[in-house]
Amino acid sequence: MNTLSQPTRRMTDLIETLVAQTRSGAIRWSQTDAPGVFVYTSRSGSVLVSGPATGFTAIVSGHSIKALDGRGDVVESFSDGPALTNGSPYPPLRQLFELIVERYSEGNPLLESLRNEAQAARPGGSSAAG
Repeated sequence: MNTLSQPTRRMTDLIETLVAQTRSGAIRWSQTDAPGVFVYTSRSGSVLVSGPATGFTAIVSGHSIKALDGRGDVVESFSDGPALTNGSPYPPLRQLFELIVERYSEGNPLLESLRNEAQAARPGGSSAAG
């Protein structure tokens, strides 16, 4: 895995294309069973994008991207290393991850429920449910 350096030109082109196509809604991402990992699947293969781990491991992990062929073998990958001080050694990869999370993260059902209840609350303390 290409780590703590600049991505190859091919990977840079892929990341830039994924940002543009994700932003325009031309491609869709799915959340995997692993927290913070998303996949885009095409006819020729797939791309996995992940963000920094939470807790202690966030100190040593950053954003990563893996291009996989049709068999699921990694063709090329890049990791930008530690996500210290809310930064990223390679901002376009962080931008892609944040865009994916914003648009495709399933979120926490409890938080959705609390938000819906708060929106339905009536002045004076009563709610639509109560």
